[in-house]
Amino acid sequence: MNSAIKVSIVIPVYNGADYLREAIDSAVNQTCSNFEVIVVNDGSTDNGETEMIVRSYGDQIRYFHKPNGGVASALNLGIKNMRGEWFAWLSHDDLFSLNRIASDLELIHKTPGIKVIYCGLEFIDKAGVFINKIDYPIHQVTNPREALILGGVNMCCMTIHRSCFDQLGLFNEMNRTTQDVEMSLLLANKFTFIYNDNAITSSREHPSRGTNTQKEQHKKDLLHLCDVIHQKLTIQSFYPDLTDNYDQAANAWRYLGDIY
Repeated sequence: MNSAIKVSIVIPVYNGADYLREAIDSAVNQTCSNFEVIVVNDGSTDNGETEMIVRSYGDQIRYFHKPNGGVASALNLGIKNMRGEWFAWLSHDDLFSLNRIASDLELIHKTPGIKVIYCGLEFIDKAGVFINKIDYPIHQVTNPREALILGGVNMCCMTIHRSCFDQLGLFNEMNRTTQDVEMSLLLANKFTFIYNDNAITSSREHPSRGTNTQKEQHKKDLLHLCDVIHQKLTIQSFYPDLTDNYDQAANAWRYLGDIY
């Protein structure tokens, strides 16, 4: 394995005292050394509780504090400052399996030219108790339609080469709640996703998640996704092998209508 390859784990956080320590522990305790952990405090207003947790890790992590601007802005700050060749997003309330980075690096070593990896996904409750696990029917995503067949690839399951952002740009900071879906569709339009079946991201379900607390903003962001599909993607993006066959074309257009 190439020891020079490094993964930057970026943790954006806003008022995250309830779960942040668990998330950071799952990052800093990875079973290899080829990684760094970056925590971006997105202007937390919890009397310094979030910052106190982050500071307690000392030089185990790199810490940045910024005015509140949303998850996308915090991720972008982390990407701009990362020292690694690869990017992995860990939400402040989620967990990485302890072998996540080591198994990603092994897959990178075995798959020349790979740009995007995604791992398994399970759901836990606010106490960390297992709820269920997603069984992916596709282990190689080659277009946005296949990404959506998987229910949308959770971006905290993904490890992404930084050159992808050079080509696509960073996260859309105007999109406050579905910036991950937007980015995953754009990534799937340009790069193949390879499945890492040896690692798991645990996604925590709890009432204070952004999609639960920003419902009106979430509605606006979902409508914005329609604009992204219309302006940046084509029918061929979703159906690369589309022919002039009438039935096939009709089914493809019906599919896009259902997405809208």
